[in-house]
Amino acid sequence: MEKPNTDTTDTRKKPLILVLGGTYGVGKTTLAHQLSKELNIPHQAGLGFCYYTLKTLLPDNPIVKNWGLYNTSNKTSIKRILFREAKLISKVIHTLIDSATKTGENYIIEGLQLLPKYLPFEKIRYCVLTVTDADEYKRRFEHPTETRTKRLNSSTLEIAKTIEEIILEEAAPYNVPVFDNVSLISETSQKIREHFGI
Repeated sequence: MEKPNTDTTDTRKKPLILVLGGTYGVGKTTLAHQLSKELNIPHQAGLGFCYYTLKTLLPDNPIVKNWGLYNTSNKTSIKRILFREAKLISKVIHTLIDSATKTGENYIIEGLQLLPKYLPFEKIRYCVLTVTDADEYKRRFEHPTETRTKRLNSSTLEIAKTIEEIILEEAAPYNVPVFDNVSLISETSQKIREHFGI
């Protein structure tokens, strides 16, 4: 009589879930589109998708109602707002990642509120984008190319840079790779692919 197979090891290939963080205007959406084409990953989830999911599920939640209202340049206050949003949006992100892990679907997720302390690092490849050239960053922030609709926030350039400072501070203890997206988008994409071996 044949012995039953008791091996419960999951032989499915671990999906590629690439998460792009960074402040407003650093090219997350543009880069996500580029990587999607290069890696043939049709599934993308951006800040808008996650926010509208929360808005549908939790319409009366005060964090959702006041989403992106950074009405202060005080770093402590901005950090408090950012952390509240990041913690809440992580519920959507975890659900999305768990689903992708079960189905084996590759995903690219991008957004500002993707702080490392709220992400499942064992299931994703996470990096942060920045633009170190101050003039170039200002130009991109004031004239976005991919994010044509109004941003889901009240951010000024000063606030956006403060948010970036917080994101980089949060990423440092996790040794998160930071990519300067100041050159051609294809060059940044290549650097990310080489870093993660994808």
